[in-house]
Amino acid sequence: MANYPSYSILLSSSVQQDPGIDDDVAQSGGQHSRIFYSKDYFGFTLNHFLTLAQWQSLKATYDAGPRDVYTLTYFTESPIVTYSVKFTEPPAITINAGQDQYFVRCALRGFKD
Repeated sequence: MANYPSYSILLSSSVQQDPGIDDDVAQSGGQHSRIFYSKDYFGFTLNHFLTLAQWQSLKATYDAGPRDVYTLTYFTESPIVTYSVKFTEPPAITINAGQDQYFVRCALRGFKD
């Protein structure tokens, strides 16, 4: 498994846990729950500030294996936690800051290793 590229992750990035549970209430008032996963999944929105060469490298990584699994190191907890993640959509330039600098957004989904 390859590592997710080690570009700096901006503070505007976020991670959200997927509940993985669907609750339904019957007419009688009884609650029925379905658990979809055996482990916790997380959705990541990673924001990067990259040069054109870094953007092209990230895009090439996605193009070479859009459904490949990558190891992501994310710093929301101490000690550092790693996740096995997949891209959920292609990386996208959100802002062209000029002078060969770009704000880029990547959407990933995965679980803790």
